[in-house]
Amino acid sequence: MNVLNHPKKVLHVVSAMNRGGVETLIMNIYRNVDKNKIQFDFITHREEVCHYDKEIESLGGTIFRIPSLGKVGPIRYLREITNILKENDYVALHAHTDYQCGFPVLAANLTGIKKRISHSHSNNWGFGNSYKAKIKLSMLRALIRYNSNEFCACSVESGQFLFGNQKRNIRIFKNGIDIKNFQIIPDCYQSVRALS
Repeated sequence: MNVLNHPKKVLHVVSAMNRGGVETLIMNIYRNVDKNKIQFDFITHREEVCHYDKEIESLGGTIFRIPSLGKVGPIRYLREITNILKENDYVALHAHTDYQCGFPVLAANLTGIKKRISHSHSNNWGFGNSYKAKIKLSMLRALIRYNSNEFCACSVESGQFLFGNQKRNIRIFKNGIDIKNFQIIPDCYQSVRALS
């Protein structure tokens, strides 16, 4: 089988592919990978077209729009993701949905996906510190830890927040930017400086 005809496919799970920090990070990587070797597809939770959708499709990616976990509940949400995984040939699933990462990686685990990556992009929990909220977060963390076999975080703190303090291999993956977008153009720079 020729690798050039069959790139390895990775399914990314995000809320929406608008111009946020997580989404821009993914797109910076996606633009620069060899599409003959690796292809990205996306699950999003928005019906409307988002900022990066057209570019994703132009790069060969597919966008699957499914209702969010909060709208349909865990059973239907898992079924939606499981169906996508069964109908496509993915080598990895990479979840970027913070404390909800456990549901996509559970679906990947159930369908035999070998690489199941949970990625923590935050170090906070927006549901307070009540006893009920702490139990809910504890259960969501356990779901993530049990079903993921790769862990990424944008900082040590975000990794500890979502994956706990246990010794596990957490890859710190800083939110890099493409500095070419911020290079100084000499003529433009001088004309702007003259205005101030």
